[in-house]
Amino acid sequence: MTEQQISHQSGWFFVAAELSRRGYRLSIPQGKVLPAKISVSLSGGRKITVEVRAVLKEGSSWLFGEVSDDRNTYFVLVAGIREEILTQPKYWVLRSSVVKNILDQKAREGKTPQILKSEVHGHEDAWDILLS
Repeated sequence: MTEQQISHQSGWFFVAAELSRRGYRLSIPQGKVLPAKISVSLSGGRKITVEVRAVLKEGSSWLFGEVSDDRNTYFVLVAGIREEILTQPKYWVLRSSVVKNILDQKAREGKTPQILKSEVHGHEDAWDILLS
């Protein structure tokens, strides 16, 4: 398995476990390939999508493709999966509109569509935004 595959798979499972631990109901896909998205049911019947982006080391950046501004889509960025086996990875939880704004600015500047840790300050462990 490549580092990218390990990163994706580990990040997906870490986020699914964290969401489950926090009491969210998840729709877990069947099959051999994990999607980047996790379907989550909130109280009151609202459904959201959580997209996972994961990197093995905390100093890395998260690469993106096209992102739409959908009020029911959130991103969880995961880092530090393999930093130290005894520590938990770190999570940054963002609305899709925040991710889109960062990436749109980068596109205007002709930069790579990636998000750096310094650009998500204030979003670490912001799981409560999933309820808003």
